[in-house]
Amino acid sequence: MDNIEVLKTTVGELRTIVARLVGLPVGVFRLTTAENNEQELFDLHTLDKYDIEIGQTSINLRTTSWSSDRIHDGAMMS
Repeated sequence: MDNIEVLKTTVGELRTIVARLVGLPVGVFRLTTAENNEQELFDLHTLDKYDIEIGQTSINLRTTSWSSDRIHDGAMMS
């Protein structure tokens, strides 16, 4: 895998990486910040737009199904 500058990575690129790692289609999950004021991360923005700091910020992977909304705590950035 090539070296990437993580904070300049788009959320869409990160979602693609996560999809490959966990085996879920990109369309069935979204990424949110894990802070009290949970904020959805949008595909076209880079991670630095959300004041994410490597080692300091956790990102949740949230899946949505017809019957429930589930949060999977992700320590992808912590």
